[in-house]
Amino acid sequence: MVVEGSAEQADAIQVVLPARYAHWQPFLEQELCHMQQAYPVFAARWPRVAAAAARRMVVPVDQAAAATFYLEAGLYGDPSTPRTFPSLALAVVPLPRDDSLLAELSAPPRTWLHSFRHEAAHLLSEEYPDLRAAPLWFQEGLAELWCEGAPPAAPLGLEAWPYWRSVAMRWGPGAEGEDAPAEIRYSAFALRCADTLYYGKGLTPWLEAFAQAWTLPANALFLQPFLGLRGRDADWDLTAQHFLLVSRPGQQVDLDLPWSLVENSTTRLELQHGRAPSDPEAGLILSTFGSDPANSAHVRIRLGQNGGWAAYPEAPSDIRFEALSPAPLPRQPGLPHQVEFQIDHTYLVMQADGFQRRWNLSEINLKLPLQLRMYVRDGALALRYR
Repeated sequence: MVVEGSAEQADAIQVVLPARYAHWQPFLEQELCHMQQAYPVFAARWPRVAAAAARRMVVPVDQAAAATFYLEAGLYGDPSTPRTFPSLALAVVPLPRDDSLLAELSAPPRTWLHSFRHEAAHLLSEEYPDLRAAPLWFQEGLAELWCEGAPPAAPLGLEAWPYWRSVAMRWGPGAEGEDAPAEIRYSAFALRCADTLYYGKGLTPWLEAFAQAWTLPANALFLQPFLGLRGRDADWDLTAQHFLLVSRPGQQVDLDLPWSLVENSTTRLELQHGRAPSDPEAGLILSTFGSDPANSAHVRIRLGQNGGWAAYPEAPSDIRFEALSPAPLPRQPGLPHQVEFQIDHTYLVMQADGFQRRWNLSEINLKLPLQLRMYVRDGALALRYR
């Protein structure tokens, strides 16, 4: 998000990290170096002004630390949201929470890095006064186009798992409206900005008729429900088959995994809660592939922070809450737990820490293959394929 103000420029951008995450410093500095090299090429159509003072990107360790930083620096706005203050040559990109699972990563999680690049793009745009005169949708769309690095020269093809950049296409017209969630609006801004840059060649492409009339089609066909990522933050490594969800306080993140449970198969997973103080709700949801778990039969599997499991079928109109089984010893938070799924013809068998459940799939209205969704609310959850 951009906060309006007078611009200050800099030759370098300083990254200020919490001590626990200092090992991310070389990676983030390299990211900024790449962006500073690529941005002038990308923005060559606009006159560039000389750099002035040093710019900073401050990374508070969690939402509370961000609020404290705002208070001490005399800043305004929502401290939980990544934000750039042009008049101060400052961007603030808080971590969702301070948790060991996050700190153990060798580099920042993917979605947080998207936010980091977005705010860095805002800081770099301060070197281009004509660009800073663009409407808000163009500035935010342009910054969003940098979330994966330098944007390509042509409009983007964004339909790739986990679909986080193309969610506006499933929303349709109105995705840029104030009633749409922020991730929907920014996705729409990025799509609109990509088209505007491609077809508009002047200094003010946002004023051209094409950009003014742009809208998402009302008849975009998506035959299957959205099966990807919702919420912040998340990290995924398909090669290592490792996935991490880290939610902001009081919020939920869920991710539909790219692999399914198929007939006559055994799937072993490791689930691990974070260790930061919280009262997380986390687990897995199994549903028929291609269905929306919110509107179809599914099996909910819950994992307690100290261990303990619950697993039961749910119908869309019958959301249940069953107590967790006794936690296995030792009762320590943050330990990894193993869970195994076996598909034997029409039966699904789950085993974890001595806890076992068996269902006839036809009796609970499920069909193979089964898709897996991991979720966490108010906490962190890691999943690894074993």
